[in-house]
Amino acid sequence: MLVLNQHFHFIFLEILSHYSCKISGAKVVVVGDSIAAGGRHWDFEIGLLPLRTRNLAGNGYTISQVAGQVADVKKYNPEWIVVFGGTNDAFQLREGRTSLERIQEDLEKLLDAAAPIPVVYVLPPPTEFADINGTLDLVRGEIVAVLKERNIPFIDIVGLLGNDQKLLMADYSSDGVHLKSAAYNLLGGKIREIISRQ
Repeated sequence: MLVLNQHFHFIFLEILSHYSCKISGAKVVVVGDSIAAGGRHWDFEIGLLPLRTRNLAGNGYTISQVAGQVADVKKYNPEWIVVFGGTNDAFQLREGRTSLERIQEDLEKLLDAAAPIPVVYVLPPPTEFADINGTLDLVRGEIVAVLKERNIPFIDIVGLLGNDQKLLMADYSSDGVHLKSAAYNLLGGKIREIISRQ
């Protein structure tokens, strides 16, 4: 019963935030993969008044798919776009289904589509699995090179959520990849720092 009530509460907030942001404009629209989707509404994590954010993220999204979300983002006339992306690209890179060059091209397209709305990029977090973390490091490096060239602020959460071995700390994860509310609270604070000083 509690889960059912939480689900209806979430749906109700989704409807309210959709119309509120359509009418008055959003402060922040979040796009990205399941890491972003897990943050749900983000209002309280970022420290905003309720119904000032929209979360359009989806499970399994690569950077290329996130770029496809940007047209929907602009319907909410946001002041900021917060982008999460790269974790699924790292898994595809390991399987030979993408390349670092393709990831860079996809990110360039995403940032071009977002302009002129300012972007904050949240780099892929570490996982609890050392074998994928090496690939994630390669993907992060490619993303950071593009962001620095374009002077786009980003949040590198390896130091924030990782231990001495750069593995995701168990306190912040439910399954070694996805994040718990404590991690979202930390991320929300970092996002708030960036959007409040610019």
